[in-house]
Amino acid sequence: MIKSAVDVFAEWAWGNASKESGVSPEFCLENFFPFPPAPCLVSVAMEALGIAIILGAFLNKAPVILNIVSNKSVAGMSPSALYGETIMYANSAFYSVLKGNPFSTYGENLVITVQSVVVCVLCWVYAVPKIGMTHRLCCIAAFGVYLFGVFVLIS
Repeated sequence: MIKSAVDVFAEWAWGNASKESGVSPEFCLENFFPFPPAPCLVSVAMEALGIAIILGAFLNKAPVILNIVSNKSVAGMSPSALYGETIMYANSAFYSVLKGNPFSTYGENLVITVQSVVVCVLCWVYAVPKIGMTHRLCCIAAFGVYLFGVFVLIS
């Protein structure tokens, strides 16, 4: 059971990268003890670094979100800049998803995309003057069309 859980995690972390580098999770698991081969150490270190970066990405917009919620204000924030930032991070994440890259390569951008969407929603809630429902629905529809274009038309 533990070996299957490790295999699932390794496949999730490595993705298609093991085919390109020649270092597969299976090879590393079989030869890790007592002394792992150097390519496995490098590969494990790179994957650990990628996962650490993803975990760090959760802290990227946390201060902004906490400030908005605690102050109940988005003074000085431009909705247009927030929308552009969300699309920018989404482009980067979705490109890697469509290319079949491992999650450790695009996870940071995906996490920041979700956080940017949260900041956009908070901007709608706390903006003075209030952002109208028409504006909100247009933004949601535009993002929906964008997602349709990326995942249906392009893929």
